[in-house]
Amino acid sequence: MSETVIAIPGSIRTHSTHLNLIRRIAELAAGKFHLIVNHRISELPHFNPDLDNNALPENIVDFHKQLKTSDGILICTPEFAMGVPGSRKKCY
Repeated sequence: MSETVIAIPGSIRTHSTHLNLIRRIAELAAGKFHLIVNHRISELPHFNPDLDNNALPENIVDFHKQLKTSDGILICTPEFAMGVPGSRKKCY
C-alpha cells in the first residue's frame, strides 16, 4: 500500500457530515491506499480576486506541494451555485 490520497473536507467543523464521510471512506479503503485528511483547510485564505496577483502565502505553497506529491485527491465539499464555494476556489 504505497498510494497516498489527500482528503479535503468541505467543512472545518469537527463533526461535519463531510468529515464523517471521509472517515467512512478511509475505513472502506483500508489496505487499498493511505488516506490523509487535511485538517488545516481553515488556515487557507479565502479567494479574493484583488489579491490574486500577489505572491502565494506559505501555507498555500505547502498545500500545493502536498497535493502534487499525492497519488490522488478526494474533495468532499458542498455545492454552491453549481460549483465549489468561492472560499475554496483559490486552494484547489
